[in-house]
Amino acid sequence: MISDKLKQDALDFLSAVEAVAKDEGYQAAKKEFDAELAKAKAEYDDKVKKAYDLGLYEGYNKHKSEVGASGDVTPTDPDTPIDVPSNDPVNEGYSREKVVDELLAIKGSKGYAFGIVDVMGNVYANEDEWVLDGKPQVLGIGYTDGKHHLCMSPKKVGAAAFGGSGVNFGKKVHTTKRQWAKDTTAKENAAWDDYSGESNTLGIREGCDGSIAKKCMEYMPACAELRVYCKHFKEVDVLLKAVGGDVLKVQNGAYLLWSSTCRDANNAWCVRFMDDGDAQPAYRSKTSVLFTRQFIVL
Repeated sequence: MISDKLKQDALDFLSAVEAVAKDEGYQAAKKEFDAELAKAKAEYDDKVKKAYDLGLYEGYNKHKSEVGASGDVTPTDPDTPIDVPSNDPVNEGYSREKVVDELLAIKGSKGYAFGIVDVMGNVYANEDEWVLDGKPQVLGIGYTDGKHHLCMSPKKVGAAAFGGSGVNFGKKVHTTKRQWAKDTTAKENAAWDDYSGESNTLGIREGCDGSIAKKCMEYMPACAELRVYCKHFKEVDVLLKAVGGDVLKVQNGAYLLWSSTCRDANNAWCVRFMDDGDAQPAYRSKTSVLFTRQFIVL
């Protein structure tokens, strides 16, 4: 049987709680706390949304299953560009320097390395390592040859026209807009030397409307950058399949992807898959409708 003293103690406690709840200071503190909580949730949902837009749909779906339909996090269409500044990491603790260091660590005797890069900057040499670590959210497929360090989003972009038909974006002609880092000419070797995808993309976006480059979130790869992945597409596609990404080579025979390297006023360079596993340059009219890939700045 509950004693009278215990009952009184319980009543006194409830009275004290009620008094605190009515206190103006408590109400103000609770309001501030609720606002901070709402802000933190909004920031988290924004990161999840960005992660989804970069191809991290596994993490997005996991998040949705956790928060339920009331989570109110709506993914954008993969062809819709979002503002992801090159110096704004997807997650706190992410370090591009860390990505490069870990890619270099797995480079080995081949002279190059591909790896799965997660949103915290960790690099996994293969699917087994990634699975063993709990399948963390994936930022992209990283690459290094010791000199060039790249990261390709798991998602493809397009199909769309290159854009800017009739306009030459080369340094020698288009002097009123941001210039491309290289004046890429009609020579194939010049296109193969172009690793200036980031600056190319800025030039295209500023110089013409309706370009496929505007659909890429960070940048559209230059010819040499794209060729690195296409040349090793069998190796890259193993990693893309493992993380649920869009494979590079989706059909047999001729298959082309836009690069951000311009050939002249009416044509731009593509990378063409070869049946022997190599990748070669090809150019097409800027009005041609092709897919491309989107790269993340390292």
